Amino acid sequence: MPATYEVRLRNTGDDVAKNVRLAFDLPGGAKLLSTTPSASGESKSGPVVWTFERVPAGAEQVCIVKCTI
Repeated sequence: MPATYEVRLRNTGDDVAKNVRLAFDLPGGAKLLSTTPSASGESKSGPVVWTFERVPAGAEQVCIVKCTI
């Protein structure tokens, strides 16, 4: 069964966050189909990892994970 997860990263600080790493663990038994934006080291199972060079103060990054469960 396909599932879509939306992972949000917010910089609630008052300065730019640099070299931010965001990791999302897939649910047990899930298989990765795709991510938006592309995640580095995408694999069929295990954590999905994004790296953002800069996240401005007050900004939000939305990451989409599509998988089968």
